[in-house]
Amino acid sequence: MSPIGELADRYLFTMHMLQHLILTMLSAPLLLLGTPEWLVRPLVQIPAVYALARFLTRPLVAFLAFNIAFNGWHFPQFYDLALRNGTAHILEHQMMTGTAVLLWCPSLCPLPEWFASEPMLQSCEQADAGTVAARRLPVSSVVGASNAENPQ
Repeated sequence: MSPIGELADRYLFTMHMLQHLILTMLSAPLLLLGTPEWLVRPLVQIPAVYALARFLTRPLVAFLAFNIAFNGWHFPQFYDLALRNGTAHILEHQMMTGTAVLLWCPSLCPLPEWFASEPMLQSCEQADAGTVAARRLPVSSVVGASNAENPQ
């Protein structure tokens, strides 16, 4: 168990919430960024998987699923269950991370064409252009650019 996990489980509610933020706002997007297209493409060629994935990754559905899972686990009876039962605690983290992946999928999906026709996302296209462009740049050019702007 990590130090954050130990502190979260036994001592500090702040660490508990930090742990959940790391799982949902850091780990989930990194999972998507690290998933190669060749790994996902064969899965979505199965019609049932394609239909389910297409439904679950719609922005509104993903938003609702994530918020229901995240907030639901913080109701006192579920929170206490997760503290008392190790299996429930693991399920809590899996549900939060899984629904966070769904939430992040519209903007970080490994399949570039997956959300090209989503009307809700077309209006956000300009705001997301920087993120998409940054994903396609090699790390050295990003680091080099920031060093060139701020010489020390």
